[in-house]
Amino acid sequence: MKKRSYLDKKERTSTVYHVIQVSLFFILLFAGCVIGFLMPLRPAVSDLEKRELTQFPTFSKEAFIDGSYFKQMDTWYADTFPFRDQLLAVNSDIQELYGVRGQQIHGGGNQSGDEIPTGPADITPSSADIQNPTPSQQESTPAISAAGEEGSAGSENTVAPQLHGSIYIDGKDAYGIYYFNLEAANLYIDAVNRMANGLNGQATVYAMMIPNNSGILLSEAKQKEIGGSDQTAAIDYYYKSMDASVKKVPIFDTLSKHKQEKIFFSTDHHWTALGAYYSYEQFAAVKGIKAHALEDYEKMSFPNFIGSYYSSTQAKELKDNPEVIDAYVPISVNRMVITEKDGNHLNWPIVNDVSSYSAGNKYSCFIGGDNPYSVIDNPAVQDGSICLVIKESFGNALVPFLVDHYQKIIVVDYRYYQDNLIQLARNNNVTDVIFANNIEAISGKQIMTKMNALVQ
Repeated sequence: MKKRSYLDKKERTSTVYHVIQVSLFFILLFAGCVIGFLMPLRPAVSDLEKRELTQFPTFSKEAFIDGSYFKQMDTWYADTFPFRDQLLAVNSDIQELYGVRGQQIHGGGNQSGDEIPTGPADITPSSADIQNPTPSQQESTPAISAAGEEGSAGSENTVAPQLHGSIYIDGKDAYGIYYFNLEAANLYIDAVNRMANGLNGQATVYAMMIPNNSGILLSEAKQKEIGGSDQTAAIDYYYKSMDASVKKVPIFDTLSKHKQEKIFFSTDHHWTALGAYYSYEQFAAVKGIKAHALEDYEKMSFPNFIGSYYSSTQAKELKDNPEVIDAYVPISVNRMVITEKDGNHLNWPIVNDVSSYSAGNKYSCFIGGDNPYSVIDNPAVQDGSICLVIKESFGNALVPFLVDHYQKIIVVDYRYYQDNLIQLARNNNVTDVIFANNIEAISGKQIMTKMNALVQ
Protein backbone atom coordinates (compact mmCIF):
# COMPACT_ATOMS: atom_id res chain seq x y z
CA MET A 1 0.00 0.00 0.00
CA LYS A 2 2.83 2.33 0.89
CA LYS A 3 4.41 1.81 -2.50
CA ARG A 4 1.10 2.46 -4.28
CA SER A 5 0.52 5.61 -2.22
CA TYR A 6 4.03 6.82 -3.08
CA LEU A 7 3.43 6.19 -6.78
CA ASP A 8 0.06 7.98 -6.71
CA LYS A 9 1.65 10.96 -4.99
CA LYS A 10 4.50 11.03 -7.50
CA GLU A 11 2.03 10.83 -10.38
CA ARG A 12 -0.05 13.69 -8.95
CA THR A 13 3.08 15.80 -8.47
CA SER A 14 4.20 15.05 -12.01
CA THR A 15 0.76 16.03 -13.31
CA VAL A 16 0.86 19.32 -11.38
CA TYR A 17 4.32 20.13 -12.79
CA HIS A 18 3.12 19.24 -16.27
CA VAL A 19 0.08 21.50 -15.92
CA ILE A 20 2.30 24.32 -14.64
CA GLN A 21 4.76 23.88 -17.54
CA VAL A 22 1.99 23.85 -20.13
CA SER A 23 0.33 26.85 -18.51
CA LEU A 24 3.57 28.82 -18.44
CA PHE A 25 4.22 27.94 -22.08
CA PHE A 26 0.79 29.22 -23.18
CA ILE A 27 1.06 32.30 -20.96
CA LEU A 28 4.42 33.18 -22.53
CA LEU A 29 3.05 32.42 -26.00
CA PHE A 30 0.02 34.61 -25.39
CA ALA A 31 2.18 37.38 -23.93
CA GLY A 32 4.44 37.21 -26.99
CA CYS A 33 1.44 37.50 -29.30
CA VAL A 34 0.12 40.51 -27.35
CA ILE A 35 3.53 42.20 -27.40
CA GLY A 36 3.90 41.36 -31.09
CA PHE A 37 0.73 43.25 -31.97
CA LEU A 38 1.56 46.36 -29.92
CA MET A 39 2.14 48.77 -32.80
CA PRO A 40 4.08 51.41 -30.77
CA LEU A 41 6.71 48.79 -29.93
CA ARG A 42 7.26 47.60 -33.49
CA PRO A 43 10.51 48.99 -34.93
CA ALA A 44 10.58 50.69 -38.32
CA VAL A 45 14.35 50.52 -38.78
CA SER A 46 16.95 47.94 -37.78
CA ASP A 47 20.10 49.49 -36.30
CA LEU A 48 21.89 46.15 -36.54
CA GLU A 49 21.14 45.63 -40.24
CA LYS A 50 20.94 49.35 -41.07
CA ARG A 51 17.84 49.01 -43.18
CA GLU A 52 14.20 49.98 -43.19
CA LEU A 53 12.03 47.10 -42.03
CA THR A 54 8.99 45.80 -43.89
CA GLN A 55 6.02 48.15 -43.74
CA PHE A 56 2.49 47.04 -42.89
CA PRO A 57 0.86 46.04 -46.20
CA THR A 58 -1.73 48.25 -47.84
CA PHE A 59 -5.04 46.45 -48.13
CA SER A 60 -6.41 45.74 -51.59
CA LYS A 61 -9.25 43.53 -52.72
CA GLU A 62 -7.02 41.71 -55.23
CA ALA A 63 -4.31 40.95 -52.67
CA PHE A 64 -6.93 39.78 -50.17
CA ILE A 65 -8.50 37.37 -52.67
CA ASP A 66 -5.25 35.85 -53.97
CA GLY A 67 -3.82 35.52 -50.47
CA SER A 68 -0.77 37.73 -51.03
CA TYR A 69 -2.06 40.25 -48.48
CA PHE A 70 -1.72 37.70 -45.68
CA LYS A 71 1.73 36.65 -46.89
CA GLN A 72 2.81 40.30 -46.79
CA MET A 73 1.35 40.64 -43.30
CA ASP A 74 3.25 37.56 -42.18
CA THR A 75 6.49 39.06 -43.50
CA TRP A 76 5.75 42.35 -41.76
CA TYR A 77 5.00 40.60 -38.45
CA ALA A 78 8.24 38.60 -38.49
CA ASP A 79 10.43 41.46 -39.72
CA THR A 80 9.22 44.07 -37.22
CA PHE A 81 8.74 42.02 -34.06
CA PRO A 82 9.31 44.19 -30.95
CA PHE A 83 12.86 44.14 -29.58
CA ARG A 84 14.00 42.37 -32.76
CA ASP A 85 17.58 43.70 -32.68
CA GLN A 86 17.95 42.88 -28.98
CA LEU A 87 16.73 39.32 -29.57
CA LEU A 88 19.22 38.89 -32.44
CA ALA A 89 22.01 40.14 -30.20
CA VAL A 90 21.00 37.72 -27.42
CA ASN A 91 20.98 34.87 -29.94
CA SER A 92 24.52 35.79 -30.96
CA ASP A 93 25.64 35.86 -27.33
CA ILE A 94 24.14 32.40 -26.76
CA GLN A 95 25.99 31.05 -29.79
CA GLU A 96 29.23 32.37 -28.32
CA LEU A 97 28.76 30.02 -25.35
CA TYR A 98 29.38 27.03 -27.61
CA GLY A 99 33.10 27.77 -27.71
CA VAL A 100 35.85 30.17 -28.65
CA ARG A 101 35.93 31.05 -32.34
CA GLY A 102 39.10 31.74 -34.29
CA GLN A 103 39.22 32.66 -37.96
CA GLN A 104 35.81 32.57 -39.59
CA ILE A 105 34.23 32.99 -43.01
CA HIS A 106 30.59 34.08 -43.10
CA GLY A 107 28.27 33.52 -46.06
CA GLY A 108 29.11 32.11 -49.47
CA GLY A 109 32.43 30.57 -48.49
CA ASN A 110 32.36 28.33 -51.59
CA GLN A 111 31.57 31.23 -53.90
CA SER A 112 33.94 32.10 -56.73
CA GLY A 113 34.20 35.05 -59.07
CA ASP A 114 34.28 35.07 -62.86
CA GLU A 115 37.59 34.83 -64.67
CA ILE A 116 39.00 38.31 -65.21
CA PRO A 117 39.82 38.98 -68.88
CA THR A 118 43.35 40.11 -69.68
CA GLY A 119 42.21 42.39 -72.49
CA PRO A 120 39.76 45.31 -72.52
CA ALA A 121 36.03 44.79 -72.86
CA ASP A 122 34.55 44.98 -76.35
CA ILE A 123 31.78 47.48 -75.64
CA THR A 124 30.62 50.10 -78.11
CA PRO A 125 27.80 52.36 -76.85
CA SER A 126 25.20 53.46 -79.37
CA SER A 127 25.61 57.15 -80.21
CA ALA A 128 21.90 57.29 -81.07
CA ASP A 129 21.00 56.15 -77.58
CA ILE A 130 23.32 58.74 -76.05
CA GLN A 131 22.32 61.74 -78.11
CA ASN A 132 18.55 61.19 -78.09
CA PRO A 133 17.16 60.45 -74.64
CA THR A 134 13.46 59.69 -74.49
CA PRO A 135 11.05 62.47 -73.40
CA SER A 136 10.73 60.92 -69.94
CA GLN A 137 14.52 61.16 -69.55
CA GLN A 138 14.61 64.88 -70.30
CA GLU A 139 13.13 65.93 -66.97
CA SER A 140 15.58 67.95 -64.89
CA THR A 141 13.84 67.28 -61.57
CA PRO A 142 14.73 63.85 -60.19
CA ALA A 143 11.97 61.31 -59.60
CA ILE A 144 12.63 59.60 -56.29
CA SER A 145 11.97 56.03 -55.31
CA ALA A 146 13.43 53.67 -52.71
CA ALA A 147 14.85 51.14 -55.14
CA GLY A 148 16.51 48.12 -53.56
CA GLU A 149 20.26 47.93 -53.13
CA GLU A 150 22.40 45.49 -54.98
CA GLY A 151 22.54 42.04 -53.49
CA SER A 152 19.45 42.60 -51.35
CA ALA A 153 16.84 40.02 -50.56
CA GLY A 154 13.12 40.51 -50.78
CA SER A 155 11.20 42.94 -52.95
CA GLU A 156 13.03 45.52 -55.05
CA ASN A 157 11.58 48.30 -52.90
CA THR A 158 13.21 47.00 -49.73
CA VAL A 159 16.35 48.86 -48.73
CA ALA A 160 18.75 46.22 -47.53
CA PRO A 161 22.21 46.58 -46.11
CA GLN A 162 24.97 47.11 -48.63
CA LEU A 163 26.74 43.73 -47.94
CA HIS A 164 27.94 41.31 -50.61
CA GLY A 165 29.66 37.99 -50.84
CA SER A 166 31.59 36.68 -47.86
CA ILE A 167 33.05 38.25 -44.75
CA TYR A 168 36.30 36.97 -43.29
CA ILE A 169 36.91 37.58 -39.57
CA ASP A 170 40.33 37.24 -37.95
CA GLY A 171 40.15 38.24 -34.30
CA LYS A 172 38.65 41.73 -33.99
CA ASP A 173 39.11 42.56 -37.69
CA ALA A 174 36.67 41.74 -40.50
CA TYR A 175 37.32 41.82 -44.23
CA GLY A 176 35.12 41.69 -47.32
CA ILE A 177 35.95 39.02 -49.90
CA TYR A 178 35.51 40.35 -53.42
CA TYR A 179 34.09 38.28 -56.30
CA PHE A 180 34.47 39.63 -59.84
CA ASN A 181 31.32 39.54 -62.00
CA LEU A 182 32.08 39.99 -65.69
CA GLU A 183 28.56 40.85 -66.82
CA ALA A 184 28.12 43.46 -64.08
CA ALA A 185 31.57 44.88 -64.84
CA ASN A 186 30.75 45.33 -68.53
CA LEU A 187 27.47 47.05 -67.68
CA TYR A 188 29.34 49.47 -65.43
CA ILE A 189 32.05 50.12 -68.01
CA ASP A 190 29.37 50.74 -70.63
CA ALA A 191 27.66 53.26 -68.33
CA VAL A 192 30.89 55.20 -67.76
CA ASN A 193 31.71 55.22 -71.47
CA ARG A 194 28.21 56.36 -72.39
CA MET A 195 28.52 59.20 -69.92
CA ALA A 196 31.86 60.26 -71.37
CA ASN A 197 30.57 60.13 -74.95
CA GLY A 198 27.29 61.83 -74.08
CA LEU A 199 29.09 64.76 -72.41
CA ASN A 200 31.93 65.00 -74.90
CA GLY A 201 32.94 68.66 -75.20
CA GLN A 202 31.04 69.66 -72.04
CA ALA A 203 32.44 67.75 -69.07
CA THR A 204 35.41 65.65 -68.02
CA VAL A 205 34.51 62.21 -66.68
CA TYR A 206 36.64 60.69 -63.89
CA ALA A 207 36.52 57.10 -62.67
CA MET A 208 37.69 56.18 -59.16
CA MET A 209 37.55 52.42 -58.54
CA ILE A 210 37.64 51.83 -54.78
CA PRO A 211 38.99 48.46 -53.56
CA ASN A 212 37.76 46.38 -50.62
CA ASN A 213 39.74 46.37 -47.40
CA SER A 214 40.91 42.77 -47.98
CA GLY A 215 42.67 43.75 -51.21
CA ILE A 216 44.67 46.43 -49.40
CA LEU A 217 45.16 45.12 -45.87
CA LEU A 218 45.60 41.36 -46.31
CA SER A 219 48.73 39.72 -47.69
CA GLU A 220 48.59 38.02 -51.08
CA ALA A 221 49.00 34.66 -49.35
CA LYS A 222 46.05 35.31 -47.05
CA GLN A 223 43.89 36.51 -49.96
CA LYS A 224 44.61 33.30 -51.85
CA GLU A 225 43.84 31.27 -48.74
CA ILE A 226 40.38 32.77 -48.19
CA GLY A 227 39.49 32.95 -51.90
CA GLY A 228 37.95 35.77 -53.88
CA SER A 229 39.09 37.58 -57.00
CA ASP A 230 42.26 39.55 -57.64
CA GLN A 231 41.27 43.16 -57.04
CA THR A 232 44.25 44.66 -58.84
CA ALA A 233 43.45 42.60 -61.95
CA ALA A 234 39.78 43.56 -61.72
CA ILE A 235 40.51 47.29 -61.43
CA ASP A 236 42.99 47.03 -64.30
CA TYR A 237 40.24 45.45 -66.44
CA TYR A 238 37.82 48.26 -65.56
CA TYR A 239 40.30 51.03 -66.36
CA LYS A 240 41.68 49.65 -69.61
CA SER A 241 38.13 48.98 -70.86
CA MET A 242 37.03 52.57 -70.35
CA ASP A 243 37.13 55.18 -73.09
CA ALA A 244 40.41 57.06 -73.51
CA SER A 245 38.64 60.31 -72.62
CA VAL A 246 37.79 58.98 -69.13
CA LYS A 247 40.32 60.18 -66.55
CA LYS A 248 41.25 57.22 -64.35
CA VAL A 249 42.12 57.91 -60.71
CA PRO A 250 44.52 55.14 -59.59
CA ILE A 251 44.13 54.87 -55.83
CA PHE A 252 45.04 51.21 -55.16
CA ASP A 253 48.77 51.84 -54.78
CA THR A 254 48.08 55.05 -52.88
CA LEU A 255 46.01 53.21 -50.30
CA SER A 256 48.54 50.37 -50.13
CA LYS A 257 51.26 52.85 -49.15
CA HIS A 258 49.11 53.88 -46.17
CA LYS A 259 47.95 50.39 -45.16
CA GLN A 260 49.49 50.75 -41.70
CA GLU A 261 47.16 53.68 -41.02
CA LYS A 262 43.45 53.52 -40.23
CA ILE A 263 42.17 53.76 -43.81
CA PHE A 264 39.46 51.07 -43.46
CA PHE A 265 37.19 50.09 -40.60
CA SER A 266 37.42 46.72 -38.87
CA THR A 267 33.72 46.33 -38.03
CA ASP A 268 32.36 47.96 -41.20
CA HIS A 269 32.81 47.53 -44.97
CA HIS A 270 33.55 51.21 -45.69
CA TRP A 271 36.81 53.07 -45.85
CA THR A 272 37.50 55.78 -43.30
CA ALA A 273 37.67 59.50 -44.01
CA LEU A 274 41.47 59.14 -43.95
CA GLY A 275 41.32 56.57 -46.74
CA ALA A 276 38.99 58.88 -48.67
CA TYR A 277 41.39 61.80 -48.09
CA TYR A 278 44.37 60.00 -49.61
CA SER A 279 42.19 59.14 -52.61
CA TYR A 280 41.07 62.78 -52.86
CA GLU A 281 44.75 63.76 -53.02
CA GLN A 282 45.19 61.39 -55.94
CA PHE A 283 42.11 62.84 -57.66
CA ALA A 284 43.53 66.34 -57.21
CA ALA A 285 46.79 65.21 -58.85
CA VAL A 286 44.91 63.78 -61.85
CA LYS A 287 42.74 66.90 -62.17
CA GLY A 288 45.71 69.22 -61.77
CA ILE A 289 44.55 71.11 -58.67
CA LYS A 290 46.14 71.54 -55.25
CA ALA A 291 44.66 69.40 -52.49
CA HIS A 292 44.16 70.90 -49.05
CA ALA A 293 46.32 69.60 -46.23
CA LEU A 294 44.52 67.37 -43.75
CA GLU A 295 45.33 69.77 -40.90
CA ASP A 296 43.45 72.54 -42.72
CA TYR A 297 40.14 70.87 -41.87
CA GLU A 298 38.20 70.92 -38.63
CA LYS A 299 38.15 67.34 -37.34
CA MET A 300 35.11 65.79 -35.67
CA SER A 301 35.29 62.38 -33.98
CA PHE A 302 32.48 59.99 -33.09
CA PRO A 303 33.35 57.01 -30.86
CA ASN A 304 31.47 53.74 -30.29
CA PHE A 305 30.87 52.92 -33.95
CA ILE A 306 30.03 49.28 -34.76
CA GLY A 307 29.39 48.76 -38.45
CA SER A 308 27.94 46.49 -41.09
CA TYR A 309 30.30 43.55 -40.64
CA TYR A 310 28.93 43.14 -37.14
CA SER A 311 25.36 43.61 -38.40
CA SER A 312 25.85 40.78 -40.85
CA THR A 313 27.77 38.34 -38.65
CA GLN A 314 26.73 39.25 -35.10
CA ALA A 315 30.32 38.35 -34.14
CA LYS A 316 31.04 39.21 -30.52
CA GLU A 317 34.66 39.98 -31.39
CA LEU A 318 33.45 42.93 -33.46
CA LYS A 319 30.83 44.06 -30.97
CA ASP A 320 33.45 44.19 -28.21
CA ASN A 321 35.77 46.41 -30.26
CA PRO A 322 33.87 49.57 -31.26
CA GLU A 323 35.68 52.09 -33.43
CA VAL A 324 35.99 55.85 -33.82
CA ILE A 325 34.75 57.65 -36.92
CA ASP A 326 36.77 60.73 -37.81
CA ALA A 327 35.24 63.28 -40.17
CA TYR A 328 36.70 66.44 -41.70
CA VAL A 329 34.47 69.48 -42.16
CA PRO A 330 34.77 71.33 -45.51
CA ILE A 331 36.60 74.64 -45.16
CA SER A 332 34.25 76.95 -47.04
CA VAL A 333 30.73 75.63 -46.44
CA ASN A 334 29.06 72.88 -44.41
CA ARG A 335 25.45 72.93 -45.66
CA MET A 336 23.66 70.99 -48.37
CA VAL A 337 20.13 70.32 -49.59
CA ILE A 338 19.15 66.66 -49.51
CA THR A 339 16.28 65.07 -51.42
CA GLU A 340 15.26 61.98 -49.46
CA LYS A 341 13.81 58.78 -50.90
CA ASP A 342 10.27 60.00 -50.20
CA GLY A 343 10.92 63.30 -52.02
CA ASN A 344 11.26 65.34 -48.84
CA HIS A 345 13.87 68.13 -48.91
CA LEU A 346 16.23 68.79 -46.01
CA ASN A 347 18.77 71.53 -45.36
CA TRP A 348 21.50 69.46 -43.75
CA PRO A 349 25.16 69.65 -42.64
CA ILE A 350 27.67 68.10 -45.04
CA VAL A 351 29.41 66.68 -41.98
CA ASN A 352 26.84 66.20 -39.25
CA ASP A 353 27.28 65.69 -35.51
CA VAL A 354 26.12 62.10 -34.91
CA SER A 355 27.29 61.80 -31.31
CA SER A 356 23.79 60.84 -30.17
CA TYR A 357 23.17 58.34 -33.00
CA SER A 358 23.11 54.59 -32.41
CA ALA A 359 26.35 52.63 -32.83
CA GLY A 360 25.37 51.29 -36.25
CA ASN A 361 24.24 54.59 -37.78
CA LYS A 362 27.19 56.88 -37.12
CA TYR A 363 28.56 56.54 -40.66
CA SER A 364 25.70 58.80 -41.76
CA CYS A 365 27.78 61.72 -40.47
CA PHE A 366 28.93 62.04 -44.09
CA ILE A 367 26.48 63.94 -46.37
CA GLY A 368 23.43 62.66 -44.48
CA GLY A 369 23.92 59.04 -45.54
CA ASP A 370 22.50 57.54 -48.74
CA ASN A 371 20.01 59.76 -50.56
CA PRO A 372 18.95 59.81 -54.21
CA TYR A 373 19.85 63.43 -54.94
CA SER A 374 21.72 66.15 -53.04
CA VAL A 375 23.07 69.60 -53.93
CA ILE A 376 25.91 71.56 -52.36
CA ASP A 377 26.26 75.25 -53.29
CA ASN A 378 29.56 76.87 -52.40
CA PRO A 379 29.43 80.70 -52.53
CA ALA A 380 33.20 80.87 -51.92
CA VAL A 381 33.81 79.58 -55.47
CA GLN A 382 32.46 81.58 -58.42
CA ASP A 383 34.12 80.02 -61.45
CA GLY A 384 31.13 78.12 -62.85
CA SER A 385 32.60 74.75 -61.88
CA ILE A 386 29.88 72.13 -61.31
CA CYS A 387 30.62 68.55 -60.36
CA LEU A 388 28.31 65.53 -60.56
CA VAL A 389 29.32 62.72 -58.19
CA ILE A 390 27.79 59.31 -58.99
CA LYS A 391 28.26 57.07 -55.98
CA GLU A 392 27.04 54.52 -53.51
CA SER A 393 27.86 54.82 -49.80
CA PHE A 394 31.64 54.66 -50.35
CA GLY A 395 31.43 58.08 -51.99
CA ASN A 396 29.92 59.67 -48.89
CA ALA A 397 33.26 60.16 -47.12
CA LEU A 398 34.89 61.51 -50.31
CA VAL A 399 32.40 64.31 -51.08
CA PRO A 400 33.36 66.62 -48.15
CA PHE A 401 36.90 66.90 -49.55
CA LEU A 402 35.59 67.94 -53.00
CA VAL A 403 33.37 70.74 -51.70
CA ASP A 404 36.02 73.50 -51.58
CA HIS A 405 36.97 73.03 -55.24
CA TYR A 406 33.60 73.54 -56.92
CA GLN A 407 30.92 76.19 -57.09
CA LYS A 408 28.30 73.46 -57.03
CA ILE A 409 28.28 69.73 -56.40
CA ILE A 410 25.40 67.43 -57.32
CA VAL A 411 25.51 64.05 -55.57
CA VAL A 412 23.52 61.15 -57.00
CA ASP A 413 23.19 57.70 -55.47
CA TYR A 414 22.54 55.55 -58.55
CA ARG A 415 20.71 52.93 -56.47
CA TYR A 416 17.82 55.31 -55.79
CA TYR A 417 17.93 57.95 -58.52
CA GLN A 418 15.53 57.37 -61.44
CA ASP A 419 16.16 59.90 -64.22
CA ASN A 420 18.68 60.13 -67.04
CA LEU A 421 22.13 61.14 -65.77
CA ILE A 422 23.38 62.53 -69.08
CA GLN A 423 20.39 64.84 -69.30
CA LEU A 424 20.84 65.83 -65.66
CA ALA A 425 24.43 66.83 -66.39
CA ARG A 426 23.42 68.76 -69.51
CA ASN A 427 20.62 70.63 -67.77
CA ASN A 428 22.96 71.70 -64.96
CA ASN A 429 25.99 72.56 -67.15
CA VAL A 430 28.12 70.06 -65.29
CA THR A 431 31.86 70.46 -65.91
CA ASP A 432 33.15 67.35 -64.08
CA VAL A 433 31.61 63.92 -63.46
CA ILE A 434 33.16 61.62 -60.85
CA PHE A 435 32.23 57.95 -60.67
CA ALA A 436 33.36 57.04 -57.13
CA ASN A 437 32.46 53.39 -56.67
CA ASN A 438 33.55 50.41 -54.60
CA ILE A 439 34.26 47.39 -56.81
CA GLU A 440 32.19 45.04 -54.66
CA ALA A 441 29.22 47.43 -54.58
CA ILE A 442 29.09 47.45 -58.40
CA SER A 443 29.49 43.68 -58.78
CA GLY A 444 25.76 42.90 -58.86
CA LYS A 445 24.17 42.43 -62.30
CA GLN A 446 20.75 43.73 -61.22
CA ILE A 447 21.98 47.02 -59.79
CA MET A 448 24.40 47.56 -62.70
CA THR A 449 21.54 47.01 -65.13
CA LYS A 450 19.76 49.84 -63.32
CA MET A 451 22.79 52.12 -63.44
CA ASN A 452 23.29 51.40 -67.12
CA ALA A 453 19.65 52.29 -67.80
CA LEU A 454 20.27 55.76 -66.31
CA VAL A 455 22.61 56.65 -69.19
CA GLN A 456 20.69 55.07 -72.09
